[in-house]
Amino acid sequence: MVDSSYRRFVAQASNISQTGIALECLAPLIARQIVQLEFTLPGDQDKLSCKAQIIWMAGNGKTGLTFTDMSSSHRERLTEWIESQFLRKMHPATPVTTSARLTHAIV
Repeated sequence: MVDSSYRRFVAQASNISQTGIALECLAPLIARQIVQLEFTLPGDQDKLSCKAQIIWMAGNGKTGLTFTDMSSSHRERLTEWIESQFLRKMHPATPVTTSARLTHAIV
């Protein structure tokens, strides 16, 4: 993570969705600040990068960010990874490729 003062920080993701990410970071962050993120998804070596805005902070170092600027190719990779994780949990015996597309969700 790089903040608006160009300081680099290491953070650990605790949750990710198509719209944002929750991080654990000991860095002194500022609410509503825009940061540059670079991260890899489990099982993938290629980095994703995007800008994100801090939308909440907890006293224990947990921070929530919403993605504000992500390329369409990175957003597609993120979506495919999230969908593959969902399918893997719903059908653990069925192998899932990273190109699998979810057409509907069961709620």
